[in-house]
Amino acid sequence: MFDLATCRQTIVVASGAEPPVRFSPDGQWLAFGDGQLVPAAGGAVTQPFGSSVQTWEWSAAGEVLGGVTEAGGVVFTTPGGEPQPLLPDGSGVRHLVFAADGSRLAVDRAGAGIQVVDVNSGQALTVFHQPDPALTPEVAGWSPDAQWVLYWRGPVGKEARPLDAAPTDGGPWVNLSDPMPPYTDLISTCGDFVALSVGPGQGMSEGKQILLTGAPEWSFHNLTHDYTRSWFWPACSTDGRWVAVVATPNRAESSNSTAPRALWVLASDGSSRTRVIPGGEDAPEFPRWSRDGQAILVILRSGTEWSSPGSLFLVQIEPSSGKIVSTMGPIGDLGSAPGEGGRQGWAAVTDWYQPA
Repeated sequence: MFDLATCRQTIVVASGAEPPVRFSPDGQWLAFGDGQLVPAAGGAVTQPFGSSVQTWEWSAAGEVLGGVTEAGGVVFTTPGGEPQPLLPDGSGVRHLVFAADGSRLAVDRAGAGIQVVDVNSGQALTVFHQPDPALTPEVAGWSPDAQWVLYWRGPVGKEARPLDAAPTDGGPWVNLSDPMPPYTDLISTCGDFVALSVGPGQGMSEGKQILLTGAPEWSFHNLTHDYTRSWFWPACSTDGRWVAVVATPNRAESSNSTAPRALWVLASDGSSRTRVIPGGEDAPEFPRWSRDGQAILVILRSGTEWSSPGSLFLVQIEPSSGKIVSTMGPIGDLGSAPGEGGRQGWAAVTDWYQPA
């Protein structure tokens, strides 16, 4: 763990840790791997689900973890608590995403489709019906108003797929983009809108543009509208005014010969765009905004291979103009991150806790 205020580094788990890693909403706990848990200050590692889970997520409403069991059920747990089943094993659940208030879950279920599940009662409403298990969709998240569920149409693999949205009352679904790579770190909330990195294929350096769209009309605006470059990893400031994004020349790259990458800050209304870190030997990747909108945490990958190691840097931004003020770092070294198509899994191997 890296303290950005003091640059102090602490080893929380000495060995055997696997991604993903996520802070609890209060910053007191770290969940990682197949659902293991450790105090953020260090201590004993536990398995609060009782056994390994396929995937898991913190609820933003408290110290609650939701997990998908190996047998396709859904179970809840808390630090020091006992696991409580919500959906039984054999339910065919593959992924889950909490609504912002923690009262509902969006899940994808083989043989059913996309469902919204009440956390207290376990009652499920199918908002997109897909009875064919071979075409199971994958839940991507919620709209900012929590009235729509976003999902990729099945079958979902590594290739780009249509991204759709279904209202939580079970009304007609809407297509948002066709196609879009099926990765949640290519989606960012921008106030009442969402920013999407869309385009065909697996390669991030080819054909990706940033769209802004929002409920209930879901009409879209191509924010980048520059096909000489490929744009990906959008990250919106808390107020939705700015979008940090990585761009490369629009050309093919390989795992050992990557395209130069630059960090840009775009006004979400399209009024300005500023290149804050030019492309060079070091590649800025996976930006994230500070809560106050005055800094961007970015990973600077050193080298021309996807597997090259990365380091954490803070880029101070002038909130009124979106221009760079200064760059601080390296704060800490991360090593390399797995990934294909130039999209390294920095989102899985890192998390940023910011107190309210």
